Amino acid sequence: MKKIISVVLLILVCLSVFSCCGKETKDDDEILDLTVLAESLRTEIEYTYPMESVEKEVALDSYFVDANDVASVVMYSSGSASAEEVAAFTATSAEAAERICDAAKQRIADQIELYTDYVPEEIPKLNNAIVYQKGLYVVVSVSPDNTKADDIIKEFFK
Repeated sequence: MKKIISVVLLILVCLSVFSCCGKETKDDDEILDLTVLAESLRTEIEYTYPMESVEKEVALDSYFVDANDVASVVMYSSGSASAEEVAAFTATSAEAAERICDAAKQRIADQIELYTDYVPEEIPKLNNAIVYQKGLYVVVSVSPDNTKADDIIKEFFK
């Protein structure tokens, strides 16, 4: 009897260990490395101009985001010749994520106003820009293929 109970307990322990390893969706409190996502967006989409890495301070200034709201940020930009950019923020709190998301939407609106006369060909990219928020994460993508960008983002957070 003791042997049967021992075997049953061993099987239950093994099953519980293996069930933890098979997680296919990301929990809201799981810490994600948005560098991987930003790099995927940068390399898997064909941009008009080369995308260059942007320093954290410049990213914060570009989005008018308070440094205290941002745990980390990864940003790539094509410079002023194009509106194309990728920005991925990890916020310090849910409230901070909301503020970052609002700032991202405002940046897109400001870019539309700026590029309307400057480079009007960029307006369709901006009109279809992606601002995605999940938990503490905010991702922005302005690209020639926002459908593909949306797919990459959704797959990352799946």
